[in-house]
Amino acid sequence: MRRLSLAIIAGGLMTFLAASAHAGPALTVIATSSIYFAGHSDAELATIVAGSIYDSGDYFGDLADATTRPGFVNVTGLGPLLDISASGMWTHGPCCTETGPVGKGVAETTMDQYGIFGISLLTADLNMLIGVFLDDSAPVPGAEPAALSTEDGDDMRSPLLAQAFAIGAGLDNIMVPTGATRLFLGMHDGYEWTNNSGRVAVRVEPASVPEPRTVAILGLGLVGVAFFRRRKQH
Repeated sequence: MRRLSLAIIAGGLMTFLAASAHAGPALTVIATSSIYFAGHSDAELATIVAGSIYDSGDYFGDLADATTRPGFVNVTGLGPLLDISASGMWTHGPCCTETGPVGKGVAETTMDQYGIFGISLLTADLNMLIGVFLDDSAPVPGAEPAALSTEDGDDMRSPLLAQAFAIGAGLDNIMVPTGATRLFLGMHDGYEWTNNSGRVAVRVEPASVPEPRTVAILGLGLVGVAFFRRRKQH
């Protein structure tokens, strides 16, 4: 009986350790962060704008401010599924009441002009935390996936590379696209990120559902239990 109990405990401990093997990285996301400038160098961004039909407009004044470049989390090795949670307060523009990362409850679509950077547009609540997965390459202008929309009930848990998706205060079991190495995070706004204020703290962790490795280790624990039961019977 003692051996059986030890086997059960050991199997449970191994499963727990496997599920806790990766500590989720944390990132402070400032409200001026725009995911549409993700993955490009300053020179690449300037070249894209200079070669666009919007070069004469004032849509991309954000490019002059380094704070609009979004930070990212390295997702390599975190597993195929991620859980994301966020807390804090921020707001779009200097005019408006702060909200948490869940947003204002008022939907906004990113202006078409920002679609030239190779990342899809998005319809979601203003002030909502949003993200985009990229690989090690820069997004390719003109090759971005279809735009997602919270208003249309689109699934935000299985985004493609370079496809902007809504996160809010928390989103679980997000499927990491094949080849993704970086998750860029920012605030959802229609345009002009430079006048936003505030920040949120974001944690990105392996999903709480068992990964295949965890299931395999649990299976080994169960094999151990069966082995000791068989020995006891004999």
